[in-house]
Amino acid sequence: MKKFAKNALKFVVIVFCAGWLYTKLFWPSTFTDAPEILANLYAKELCTCRFVVGQSLERCYENHAIIMRPTTLEIDEAARTVSVRVLWATAEAKVVSERFGCGRK
Repeated sequence: MKKFAKNALKFVVIVFCAGWLYTKLFWPSTFTDAPEILANLYAKELCTCRFVVGQSLERCYENHAIIMRPTTLEIDEAARTVSVRVLWATAEAKVVSERFGCGRK
């Protein structure tokens, strides 16, 4: 019986590792990448809203209320940059041009 339990545990570990590897190879945007995606999205959208469109910070929050709020937010008015942290992911965006809006820093 102990041998069966040991082999069953090995099988479960192998299946779990194969599933994890499959998701990493064929699904690059997995659940663990969501904070990075949200941080980049929020930084770019907030930068464009604030510096290109010229809306107030409160109005930009209202416009993007559906996106998860960042845990940390730094706005540099002089350099026209936005730094955002969502959970463990950080992102920065800066104004590229008035025509093209903001991009990643």
